[in-house]
Amino acid sequence: MIFGLTACSGSGSTNEAAKTDTVVTPEKHVAVYVSADGKYTFDVLSKTKEDMKVKDESTGKVYQLSLSPSSTGTKYSSDDDYFFWIKGEDFMWGKGDSLLTSGKIKK
Repeated sequence: MIFGLTACSGSGSTNEAAKTDTVVTPEKHVAVYVSADGKYTFDVLSKTKEDMKVKDESTGKVYQLSLSPSSTGTKYSSDDDYFFWIKGEDFMWGKGDSLLTSGKIKK
């Protein structure tokens, strides 16, 4: 009987430890870009030198992009051929060889 109580007691503290180890934190917005025509808003959710996560607010879709070679600015591309190209305060959003929209960072 003592063994059974000890086992239950140990089990409860393990579950409590597991709960405190799993903490979900919301993503912070790094920057917001707005198209020149005001139809598109892109929230940059995370950005490093190697990759970037951007959310197209018009569709709700989140794109995971990786650094791509570019002659000027910083260009990130997705596996499905979308790109987000930043040069100073300006950006371009496109797919393949097509420019879908462009604009500036929102201040």
